[in-house]
Amino acid sequence: MSQDPHDQLLLQIRGAVAEYERTLITERMRRGRLSKYKAGILLPWTRPPYGYRVNPERPRDPTGVRLDPAEAAIVAEIFAEYLKDGVGLISVAKHLYEQHISSPTGKARWGLSTLRGILTNPTYTGQVYAGRMHYRPAQIRRSAMRPIGRPHNSAALSPREAWIPVATIPAVVTQEQFGLVQTKLAHNQSFASRHNKAHQYLLRALVSCGICQLACYARTAPEGHHGYYVCTGKDKPVQNRREEKCPSRFIPALELDELVWRDLCDLLTHPEMIIYALERAQGGHWLPQELQARQENLRRSQVNLRPFSPGQVRCQIFLSQANWVVAPHLTVVRETTELRVIS
Repeated sequence: MSQDPHDQLLLQIRGAVAEYERTLITERMRRGRLSKYKAGILLPWTRPPYGYRVNPERPRDPTGVRLDPAEAAIVAEIFAEYLKDGVGLISVAKHLYEQHISSPTGKARWGLSTLRGILTNPTYTGQVYAGRMHYRPAQIRRSAMRPIGRPHNSAALSPREAWIPVATIPAVVTQEQFGLVQTKLAHNQSFASRHNKAHQYLLRALVSCGICQLACYARTAPEGHHGYYVCTGKDKPVQNRREEKCPSRFIPALELDELVWRDLCDLLTHPEMIIYALERAQGGHWLPQELQARQENLRRSQVNLRPFSPGQVRCQIFLSQANWVVAPHLTVVRETTELRVIS
């Protein structure tokens, strides 16, 4: 495509038509899936829940869903164990670890979020629903060391009236058991430590560990005189699913809060510092040394790749060098995108 105005106009028209057609196809597919959900002939899963198996030839057919005896017994044990007095998610995870029962991904320890996902899934009562969850853009960082929206957007539970009954499958637990579990989960959640506002922390949920890059939580010593930000990697293995604790030290909350507050006040009272900081960020000076070195290597690689443009060298020479030109070029593109996301 040349730079002729007519060619450029044709290119833009083709792009607009392609975008319009893509939108139409997406909407038609959405309506088609919705009609099949309501008709009960299409499962909303791309992968069956733990404890179930599907027909490998027709994995989205509700009539092919069957129980996996071993996994279904584990699910039933999870529900029964959680309903015992004084037992929470951590106790259930300990019980499964002591029984040498691997998690759905094959790990030795079960994640608390995995257990909660099983206990809140109505599929185990024998009823499959579509539209239970919807994804929205992430609004907060899971860790200060990671970009917003990584590794994925936030999943939120849709209103119960928006759920679409799809099909009936073999049940693992009764509706009564499921209801008791939901009541206990809601009750225990109200006493979660994250709802404790007895002490104020300026950087609550904003501090991350520089060693393992996990988020830090705030806590105050039993005597109530000293507060700290503590890496979640120092928790018990049943909570962080790591056999070794993070070697980082406790971060004094008072000193860090005062330092950040003082810097914030200086920034607001001297607007020129904002301009200087933006210029440094655009120049890549805020990146860690390792990322700065990678960025410089990428820049040099891009310079080395320029002579191999088809317009500057003969086609046969370019093809003869494809084995060591194409692969570095793809690596350069991928790592450049990563650096842009991180910065």
